[in-house]
Amino acid sequence: MHFSKLLAFYMSAASIHAAAQSLSPGEGIILAIDSVTFLSQNNLERAQNLTEENALEVGGEIVQGFGAIVKTVTGALSNVTILKSSEQPRDSINGGSILRARQLPSPIPSVDQHAICNSFRTFILIHQQLLSIVIGEKGILSATPFTAPLGTVLRSLEGVVDTFAFAVIALVPGCSAHATQLNAYLAPTLSEAADTYP
Repeated sequence: MHFSKLLAFYMSAASIHAAAQSLSPGEGIILAIDSVTFLSQNNLERAQNLTEENALEVGGEIVQGFGAIVKTVTGALSNVTILKSSEQPRDSINGGSILRARQLPSPIPSVDQHAICNSFRTFILIHQQLLSIVIGEKGILSATPFTAPLGTVLRSLEGVVDTFAFAVIALVPGCSAHATQLNAYLAPTLSEAADTYP
């Protein structure tokens, strides 16, 4: 991924979909994953600086940070889903179209598949750290008015990250076993975080 492209994405108001139009499918997926990782890293830094003294301010920022992550993952998911759907051959029947049972091989070159898995790994590790801190700071965050909003956004996060992970895994057969292991590593922490803030 070219740093200038990534920086331009972060600095602009354009969506992932708009930015990904000028990239190859592999670069577009990497950009989507890296965008979520960027937001997760920012939220991780907020969570690491959380104290009882700044809980009202930082707690609200953490909730907003998770909201931004959910929004970004949702946008990224729509792009990955479109890419995945477009790779399935169609037959015409009675003027309409149906999907054949078989799927074409991934349109993403093997080298890009491994780059995607590397980006996915970084996202998983950063997100795991972030969620672990949020779980560990339950005492501080539960003393703020953000307990319910945090629980709501964490449950949304659990759903979209899981769906996004499986959509990405389906496009990277060259490293899908590793990506599946990574997702299995994160999934229990996502569930625990959502359960921590009912």
